[in-house]
Amino acid sequence: FFANAIQYTSLHPKIEAYARLAMRKWEWYNNMPDEDCAMPSTFAVFALGLQDERYFDLIIRYLELVDDEHQSIQAKFTPAFLEKYGIHANTLPVYIRCVISMQEHPYNKAFQPYFNTTGVLNLLLECKDNLESYFTSEELEDMEESGNDMNEMTVWIWDHILYTTFGEQKKRDKIYKEAPEELKAIYCKLFHGK
Repeated sequence: FFANAIQYTSLHPKIEAYARLAMRKWEWYNNMPDEDCAMPSTFAVFALGLQDERYFDLIIRYLELVDDEHQSIQAKFTPAFLEKYGIHANTLPVYIRCVISMQEHPYNKAFQPYFNTTGVLNLLLECKDNLESYFTSEELEDMEESGNDMNEMTVWIWDHILYTTFGEQKKRDKIYKEAPEELKAIYCKLFHGK
């Protein structure tokens, strides 16, 4: 429905209004299989997000609300998002939210080529240094109340981001080994913190 409706720009404000009203944490479309469960507004948000950058805040808000323990349909959105926009200062926050919006966002070998320039790797390094800024105050509060050490949590989350983006450790080691000299220092900081 939304894939067709999005073709009419005059409907975009109405689709956005619907999405903002429909997105509710802990609620689901009731006509989808459990393994593809999705919060109401999912397809409207994805359609708008792939249409125009002005909907990036809507995507982020949506991803902040999804049930990260049960919903993973957003993993299908991430490759389409990168294909449409690539990675730059405005898209990195959306990408990071996609990755952290579920328990384990799958690795996709198509992601790594977007992260192979000095500029993009430096953006990713800034993300690493400011990882807590990617979470809402409610999420940070929940992490603190969980009894887990915040430093350990951010290390675990960062490793998850690295896995989704670059693959397992042996794949990262290979990327580092084969990287041009100008990228090795950044990869070293990203992968090893040195």
